[in-house]
Amino acid sequence: MARSSRRGPGIDVIPERVRAARRDAGLSLAQLAAGAVTPVAIHLIETGKSRPSFATLAHIATRTGKPLAYFTDQEPELLSTPALASAARAAQRLQEASWALSLMLRHPALTRPERTALETALINLRRSVVLIQMVLTELERR
Repeated sequence: MARSSRRGPGIDVIPERVRAARRDAGLSLAQLAAGAVTPVAIHLIETGKSRPSFATLAHIATRTGKPLAYFTDQEPELLSTPALASAARAAQRLQEASWALSLMLRHPALTRPERTALETALINLRRSVVLIQMVLTELERR
């Protein structure tokens, strides 16, 4: 029987904590990966572009000396720097989504209702970017 190449959904982690734990442990991407995964895989987890399997997360926890819960628990005392970085990354991703949606609106086969719905989504994306940027600016002043 052929093995499925489909990956599981992975575990939701706080990407900033993976990076912080690696840095606190004084490890490079390659040192943290240590043959269990690739350095690229660690980078993707740290940037929130990939979610680790349980085995990968357990490896990261072991190598950094942190408990598994450190990477998954949303605690109110998150450090301001990772939180700000996360918000800035969210604004960037929303901006990228608005650019992609702008390109999609150029498709000639869109119906009027589809175009109207996508234009509304685009306006909301752009407003979200502005809102996040305003909040970030205010937080950086404090």
